Amino acid sequence: MDEPQFKFDKKQNSIIITVKTDLYPLSSIYGAAYIFLDRCYIFLDRNSESEVLVELTPKNPEDLELLARDFFDELLNYSFYESQSRKNLELKNTLLRAAFFANLCLEDKGLEKYEDIEGDS
Repeated sequence: MDEPQFKFDKKQNSIIITVKTDLYPLSSIYGAAYIFLDRCYIFLDRNSESEVLVELTPKNPEDLELLARDFFDELLNYSFYESQSRKNLELKNTLLRAAFFANLCLEDKGLEKYEDIEGDS
């Protein structure tokens, strides 16, 4: 397994991380970067079609390697969430259609909300 690629810039007190987009979708990179906005100044750049450079400059003194490893943890978190969302998309759509259909049936009966049904009993 390849080690994560970190490049330290001691002069700028920053770390540049190379992220492979075949492992982590761009949306996951954006999500992880968003989580780090309170801790770092973040700059994103494309290194190639298959790599994104993420530069993290801490707003407060912080261990740069630990910061980079925390960033990769967030990348994994967002990538997993995204893959689970895609996996469950059909189920979510089915549940939404069922809820929408149930609401249409209630409106056809002249009932606007669920509470109207309970109020009759």
